[in-house]
Amino acid sequence: MGRSAQENFNRRFGVPPNITLKFTDIETEPDKDYRYSKIFDAWVVALRSLLGREPTQDEIFGLKSIRSELESHFGGGKAKVTGEMNEVIEELALAT
Repeated sequence: MGRSAQENFNRRFGVPPNITLKFTDIETEPDKDYRYSKIFDAWVVALRSLLGREPTQDEIFGLKSIRSELESHFGGGKAKVTGEMNEVIEELALAT
């Protein structure tokens, strides 16, 4: 009969296992594309939840300001705008 998987693992890597992981400092193009697509998706979801509707392409890419809509959505009697919310609105307005 053959050896067990545990015995083969121990023979190959030792006890305790001597495994070294090395990560490259250089990010490959597929990795960058994947990371950027996930960041983009998260940005669209954040805008969708803030605006309460599907954002337009201009709003996604920051070509159209959403500041007034955010102020009317979070201000205007619907909710009290706190100092912290004003800071968030300012940051979002600067980003767009």
